[in-house]
Amino acid sequence: MCRYVKKLAWLFCLLITCNLNPTYPNGKSSFAAAYFLRFTPQSSVITDLKSHALYLTIHLNSNASTLECLRSIGRIGKYVDQICPPYICGEHNEILYGVGFGIDFYRKVNPSYRYMGIKNYEYHERNGKFGKLPKTGGDIFVHAKCNNHGMLFDLAKYIIYNMPIGSVAKFEDDYSWMFRNRRDLSEFEDGTMNPKDMHERAKVAINKRTGGSYAVVLKWVHDMELLRRTKDEIKEHWIGRTIKESYESRNKPDTSHVARMVGSDKYAVKPKFKIVRQAQPYGTLSGECGLQFIAYAADIINFNFMLNRMTGDDNDDHKNDDLMRFSRCITGNYWYFPSLFELKLLFHDQSIRFCL
Repeated sequence: MCRYVKKLAWLFCLLITCNLNPTYPNGKSSFAAAYFLRFTPQSSVITDLKSHALYLTIHLNSNASTLECLRSIGRIGKYVDQICPPYICGEHNEILYGVGFGIDFYRKVNPSYRYMGIKNYEYHERNGKFGKLPKTGGDIFVHAKCNNHGMLFDLAKYIIYNMPIGSVAKFEDDYSWMFRNRRDLSEFEDGTMNPKDMHERAKVAINKRTGGSYAVVLKWVHDMELLRRTKDEIKEHWIGRTIKESYESRNKPDTSHVARMVGSDKYAVKPKFKIVRQAQPYGTLSGECGLQFIAYAADIINFNFMLNRMTGDDNDDHKNDDLMRFSRCITGNYWYFPSLFELKLLFHDQSIRFCL
């Protein structure tokens, strides 16, 4: 990187460190201006769903070179261009992707992350009456979306086969797909309360100070036989919405999924915290199937509030989420997705990351 670009990067670093947000005359921070200054999010964060998605979790060996692994995953853009060359790649076959880091790995690549305003996002296991939300960890996570399943499989191969020899302890490449116009396999509509437009999603998912996003990833296994034999009225009682129209129930119990997530069993209340959901179903009927849940937020508190209310770990009523009557969580972790600008600095010039 030439010295002029480095000087420009240092200027941006100073602006971030000093938190010099552009403001309106009334003194309130302009989200649009701050968002522009804090750089563009990675393409997986606030874009719409595609027909298929990849969730690639990489666990590194303890002796793996952090720098070499970071450089390797930094070639992901080249892999995408090889799979779908820019001159023939359009909206119908493009690959949208984002790279996230587990807290232990991110501490190594950016020891000064707390000074940037990034919180300690370590995930902890939660236990409740209907089961647990396990902590399964991981170092590097890739979330990619495409209308072609095969292209996502190719992307996973490129990434794993080009990691430094002996660096990967294990990995999981999971794939999801669209079902009945964005419904879960339980047949409930998924993402009903998602922000509808890009600007609203950005407000929910992008941290104004860092430009990055926190993510929660949970893999759920549904009890399809229980769902098959349970009456719709009971399932609607568990979720707090109607199956067919996805209308919120006026008399939902405080243990229903909707009541747990918004923070109240009252009708049509505004949720205390919002997230941008990107979840999709996965699996086979003969084996395991369920929901690959991923969501983005500007603050880790959004996820802590919701997950605590699923298992009764909150300080409020200690009740459990009825969703866990028919679905079992088998993996869980938090990830940090840096802004596109910070990510490129991490990938291409290690010395600059400490100024962010």
